[in-house]
Amino acid sequence: MIICYNELMINKQQFPILLSSFLQIIKKKFGITSKLLANDLKISKNTLTNWKKGIYYPNTGSIGKLYDYVCQFKIKYSYAISKDYYFSNLIEDLDNLLSIEFDRLLDESNPYKILNQKILLEERKSNFQKSFHNLIDFLSHVSKLFDSEYDDNESIDLKLRDYQKREMFDKLLELKLITKNQNGRITTQKNLAKILNVSEAQISRWKNGKDYPSPGRLIQIGKLLDLNSDISIALREYKFHDFESMFINSPSLSSNLETFQQYYFNKIKKFIEISGYENNLKSKIIEDNYLIFNENEDLNEVQTIIFRDCIMLLAKAFEVTENEDGFLNWLYKEVQKEKINILMHGMLGQKLDTVEDCYKFAEQIDDGYKFLNNYIYSGENLELVKDYVLDNHSLFVLSKEFIDSFLNKDDFEAWFKSTEVLFKNKKFFRQQCQNICNALNNRNEDNSLNYLEAFYNQFWILILYKNKSVNLEFKPTQKAYLEIGEKGILQNLKEDYSLLKNTLKEIYNDRNIKFEKDSIQCSLKSYLIDGEPVFEEILFNDSSLIFDTKTKTNKNEFEIVEEKHRLNKKVRDFQNKYFKD
Repeated sequence: MIICYNELMINKQQFPILLSSFLQIIKKKFGITSKLLANDLKISKNTLTNWKKGIYYPNTGSIGKLYDYVCQFKIKYSYAISKDYYFSNLIEDLDNLLSIEFDRLLDESNPYKILNQKILLEERKSNFQKSFHNLIDFLSHVSKLFDSEYDDNESIDLKLRDYQKREMFDKLLELKLITKNQNGRITTQKNLAKILNVSEAQISRWKNGKDYPSPGRLIQIGKLLDLNSDISIALREYKFHDFESMFINSPSLSSNLETFQQYYFNKIKKFIEISGYENNLKSKIIEDNYLIFNENEDLNEVQTIIFRDCIMLLAKAFEVTENEDGFLNWLYKEVQKEKINILMHGMLGQKLDTVEDCYKFAEQIDDGYKFLNNYIYSGENLELVKDYVLDNHSLFVLSKEFIDSFLNKDDFEAWFKSTEVLFKNKKFFRQQCQNICNALNNRNEDNSLNYLEAFYNQFWILILYKNKSVNLEFKPTQKAYLEIGEKGILQNLKEDYSLLKNTLKEIYNDRNIKFEKDSIQCSLKSYLIDGEPVFEEILFNDSSLIFDTKTKTNKNEFEIVEEKHRLNKKVRDFQNKYFKD
């Protein structure tokens, strides 16, 4: 029988097979008998025979000896081995098995690893005890809040609000984690014991750190808390508010809906592309002004932030140096130096005219802040601050460009004072310039706006913002979406989708396009047509504005979580039907 050794699993069952074959071949080809091998390994022939028969397995020392022997054998007889494909594969598999097993045995016997495992286990026991104790406190406290807060939108003690708070209560009730006995006494530990099928005494032992759950119990507790890992609750200490989100599934429902919308939308883009209608769509976008922002609005916003962060970086770096001059006086002197004027007027690429320029200067500014903070908070070399900030000519070129944009020095100094106050505010957060640059719309090679990509980007942003608030702190380039408000977001979404839908209809009705039965184009067309009702319903019904309207008009009957479940079912039914094959 011929054995394909490359496919053998490296385990104890395969060791006798590999060893027997190895012994047969080295005896036949090289005259090395089992006795000679046993002598070289300094073991008895009987021991070698027992290995070959699989009666018992070698220990760490014996594995090491055999591994060394095989390695030396491969070197000594390399030419002969290379001529025999079968033997070459066999000896490589034996080598791999011995190497893996030797490393494993060394690991197991390593006192440092054993110690680390003990430390890790103790850490997990501690985390579990604290987390489980906090879980019981959370459930007990929430039980007390139920009667007074179930119908309220706000909460003094909970971070969840509106429908998600009610969803949490509903889930806890469903799981029977919050109940009261006939006397009105909260029975949290009794409820947990019943759900986990253990005694109340066991719950108390876990809570007080007198016992640690088995792997099976850890998995059970993890499932109850919607945690995936078998030791999730032992990985870190979970605090009171951490448990709130473990008993709601609306975020995952929303995520599923968002994923479907993105998938369907990408199919629309692909279909328009392969049908050759991108230019048609682009023309309509430009002609009818579908973009809700000005062509350079995002670029101007990024420029403003880069200028701002550049000036404040220099100001902050100036503060940490011994300098008797005031910052503004020093800055005015620096930007008037001849070498700065030469750079301003004699070199290209020293302004923020393009997206590429923005990224280039953003990187320099972010690096400057990094070195400055390393010096302030970690005591690193001040010379790096001087090299990357105070002696960086590019920063002074930007500063001069910005200063010159003001009508006079008084206006600039007023701006500086207000900005200085902003930067000293503890609540102020400086988002890295490079990250802000990432929000810039796609440009063509000549730096002109790519209207089609800008429109696609706008459409997706509108989908995201119909259920989320606009965060200008992280995405200042998107202030146009804040300005139009929630109603504007939904209205623009309807208009943008109408344009896409009409474009699709034009393609469907285009007699010059032949939709071959087995083509990608035909498959996409079929998917888009069949999924259109589902996509539209989610697009316009899964919206905070719609939810708010329905809640106000029909508060007792409309449930947001139920609505999300309904929409998710629509998606599942469509996908199961469409992808059944």
